[in-house]
Amino acid sequence: MSKLHYIRKGTGQNKILLIHGNVASAKWWGPVMDRLQNRFDCLAVDLRGYGASEDGTKDVTISLHAQDIMETLEDMKFFPCVVVGHSLGGAVAMEMGKLYPEKISKLVLLDSAQLEGLGDYDCSALEPIVADPNLLKMALKATFFQPIPVQLEAVLMEDCVRAKDAFIPNTKALMKTNYTQDAPKFTKPVLVIRGENDKVIPLAEAEKIVAAYPNGAMISIPNCGHNPPLEATEQFSKILAEFVEK
Repeated sequence: MSKLHYIRKGTGQNKILLIHGNVASAKWWGPVMDRLQNRFDCLAVDLRGYGASEDGTKDVTISLHAQDIMETLEDMKFFPCVVVGHSLGGAVAMEMGKLYPEKISKLVLLDSAQLEGLGDYDCSALEPIVADPNLLKMALKATFFQPIPVQLEAVLMEDCVRAKDAFIPNTKALMKTNYTQDAPKFTKPVLVIRGENDKVIPLAEAEKIVAAYPNGAMISIPNCGHNPPLEATEQFSKILAEFVEK
């Protein structure tokens, strides 16, 4: 039985796995899944420590997230699939491309964590944010360039606070990743998507990812911040659908 909570919606021959970012949850994919459910079989997971999944561990690794997800996919026979990873989820997607390339048909890296990881990042600056739910919500809201519906924002902020204890451990996990050597071995199609106004991941980092994958390409969404599935739902859904069916 899967350790992870998930949301599955839609029908279709093509399967899409959706992996959320830090202090987020499967619910971040809700608007996209609503648009794609008539064409694709969509599965959004809650990583350990997020949403309705079991609590995470202080020594969490990106590899552990990938293994958890693969257990879920094995249980459901949900492959081959297109793997879509947002932010932290982008690192998990790259890890899956490294560990399970035969299970994956394509990768979509959305405002993804860096190819070379965070390196020597000072996590102490995050401690006051984690200690204050209001500061944590403010930090998350700052990643948006466009507003989203108030009711949806309230739901997502609840999951943000629920995931506060996972924030720093997963940031530390990103300090230990580096896919520079592994990316060139994944020769299937890879699409990097970013919001042009993303203040979290610089354009240069997205360009590094595109250059590292032999079959990589990039699309930027204008007037959009770090969260295209919520800020530019219709445009992102169209781009994703076209890439999956290409």
